[in-house]
Amino acid sequence: MHALSGAAGRVSRRQWLTALGVAAFVAGARWGLGRMEQAVRSLPACSPRPRLQLAELPEWAIKEGWTPRLASIVTVDPSDAWLDERLTERLAERFRRSGWVKDVRWVRKYADGTVRVSCEFRRPIGMVQTREGFIPVDIEGYRLPEVYDRLSPGWIMITGVVSAPPPPGSRWDDGDVRAGVRLTAMLFEQPWASRITAIDVSNYHGRRDPARHHIVLATQQGTRIRWGSAPGEEIEEPTAAEKIRNIEQQLRMDSARAWVDVSVFPDKVIAPAGPQATMRVANRAGADR
Repeated sequence: MHALSGAAGRVSRRQWLTALGVAAFVAGARWGLGRMEQAVRSLPACSPRPRLQLAELPEWAIKEGWTPRLASIVTVDPSDAWLDERLTERLAERFRRSGWVKDVRWVRKYADGTVRVSCEFRRPIGMVQTREGFIPVDIEGYRLPEVYDRLSPGWIMITGVVSAPPPPGSRWDDGDVRAGVRLTAMLFEQPWASRITAIDVSNYHGRRDPARHHIVLATQQGTRIRWGSAPGEEIEEPTAAEKIRNIEQQLRMDSARAWVDVSVFPDKVIAPAGPQATMRVANRAGADR
């Protein structure tokens, strides 16, 4: 019995060589398959150059001509590989940091190299006049990463802001900007909004003269509209909605006036236009956005 057990426990030289041969074959096959996979994956058809494509663009971006600008806010780097498992994650982060994007909905890769991106973009509704130039803001007061030295007609400018602009993609939290943005948002959707050229917040909260109106608007005709307090801060004044209705009524009359006061409850007080009636706004010459 002991002799049989010893014989069974021994492995012959031939068996060892066979086992080693099988192990070497398996290792070689794995190495070869790995090299083949690398070669196949390096072929252009299997590793196309990524191409970005925006999906689900909002209607406003198309109608207002912002599509080319939005398509250029993020570019593909030479080091970006379509087969990189983290490519979609990295591209999503670049869009989030662009200053134009409120939210990245999804990023998807396709076999032809297309990388489609769906984002919620911030819509410019007004321009803040600063020493640097005109800076667009969205309805929530976030600064967009643009600076213009002049504007095309149709923009509502927020003038008289005293604070320096925040970094792109940050919210402009100063009170005068918040008031100007809030009022711009109310006027923005009005069919006659393009006739309002500026919202002057230089006397916000009466910081220059407590006896004067805190906010004053300017129209294309040179009329100054005494708005009164910031929206939501009215004291013994008509509501913002009532003031907007009053402005619409005055604009329908389509005649030159020096000023209109919509901050009072009685009938608006109107004075004839004079040589100093026009509110001066810098750089009103037209320009491509």
